[in-house]
Amino acid sequence: MGLDGGAGTLYIHPVSGNALAAALYCRDNDLDFKIHFIDIMAGEQNVEWFIALNPQHTIPTLCTKSEAGLWETGAILRHFAKIAGEEPSDWDNMFMEYRQSEWYKFAGGIYGPSLFGMPGDLAEGVKDFKEKAEPMILYFLKGNKFIGGEKPSLADYMLAPVLTMFEASPYAAEKDPKIGQYVEDFKAASKSWEETAGMQTYYVNSKK
Repeated sequence: MGLDGGAGTLYIHPVSGNALAAALYCRDNDLDFKIHFIDIMAGEQNVEWFIALNPQHTIPTLCTKSEAGLWETGAILRHFAKIAGEEPSDWDNMFMEYRQSEWYKFAGGIYGPSLFGMPGDLAEGVKDFKEKAEPMILYFLKGNKFIGGEKPSLADYMLAPVLTMFEASPYAAEKDPKIGQYVEDFKAASKSWEETAGMQTYYVNSKK
């Protein structure tokens, strides 16, 4: 079963865009945390020590340096940002709250049916995302390279690794070109993308 890495360990499954977001930020900023793989498909998130850290047994989950359990992507990213000396802007925080609430509902209508065989009308999911979620991404970009401006901010780390999960769906061919460029720019800006995102990329490609 999954290893208990102890204090200073980030537990992830890198196919998950949420978990990938935390791992990328950690590695891109050279933070001193171990990263451990938890095989959620095999139920490793249900072992006793993991539930003690996170009773919701979700990923990503962080065991902080003080041995506290921390979960929810935005909370982990903000924890890492403090260590990296980055202060999220009001703009970042507003997008991160939106992404975790309303936006995420539309995202689920795409990646659930396309990647994990969950019930749902994929065509309708793509339509809803195009009409309701995509315009909000473009709003937050405001013509900039990233939500954070000229370089990725916390908001971009929370968004881009989820968008890359959509490449096995019809949305890949229908997305606004600005969204496609945004994703490619993020990959190029992340010094650990190729290594850290490899499992997600392989899995998504296998579903095309």
